[in-house]
Amino acid sequence: MEGSTKGKTIGKFITKTRSVREDGSQLTYSDAFKRSLSRLVPFEPFSAFEYRPWHDKWTDTIVIKEI
Repeated sequence: MEGSTKGKTIGKFITKTRSVREDGSQLTYSDAFKRSLSRLVPFEPFSAFEYRPWHDKWTDTIVIKEI
């Protein structure tokens, strides 16, 4: 979903956030696919207790608040 909606999911629409590449450019389909795949790693949800979750670190992406 993130690839076709410029980095947004249903939850991101609600929270007014979006995923972008570290340089601030829009996600590509490849970036979105990698983010989805990285979430399949066991214990990945526990990485949310860190400053930056694994799926963001491994794919060089960040989640930003929209203005």
